[in-house]
Amino acid sequence: MHRSSFLCALAAFFLLGASVASAVPLVSVDLDPATAGVQSSRDIGVGETVDVAITISGVEPGAPLNAFELDLLFDPSVAGATLAAGGGFLVPPTSQVELDLTAPDVNYAETTIGAAAASGAGVLVTVSFQGVAPGATALTLANVLLAAPFGQPISPVDLASGSLRVIASAPEPGFAAGLLLPLLSGIANARRRSARLRGDRS
Repeated sequence: MHRSSFLCALAAFFLLGASVASAVPLVSVDLDPATAGVQSSRDIGVGETVDVAITISGVEPGAPLNAFELDLLFDPSVAGATLAAGGGFLVPPTSQVELDLTAPDVNYAETTIGAAAASGAGVLVTVSFQGVAPGATALTLANVLLAAPFGQPISPVDLASGSLRVIASAPEPGFAAGLLLPLLSGIANARRRSARLRGDRS
């Protein structure tokens, strides 16, 4: 009887271990955090700024997140990274370990101070990009490292990158009107002159 109970407990332990190990966190690039779900592509204009969220989901309580590090690769001839800030997923207090916006990638790392850890889903970091010139750039995640308390690695990790397209901006309405008014004024003056000349001949 005792041996039977022990075997049941051992089987339950292995089943639980298998379910925790089979849960794989997903780190994604969300190009429109204000819209529900993860948006993997977006168009912006030259000079326009957009906030891109690096999200995480599927973090199990059995392997919670205490620290992370990641690189986000981009084409600097199309867009430039202007700002990066923690997304609030880690349990506070936190410390920003690395922040480097130097093209062609954003390097960011953050850790919880202490042994507390987060599970579930949320935003790891928000990066602001500005359109530089018309074209398309992939926003590709690389070198993503996740750690549970005491530096235990969380592995494997699934990654979902995104794509940002910069389009030539349409002229501002005020700018277009500024070009159009002198043209219309010139046409009106030419018509008046032509009418005056016709009147002088008759």
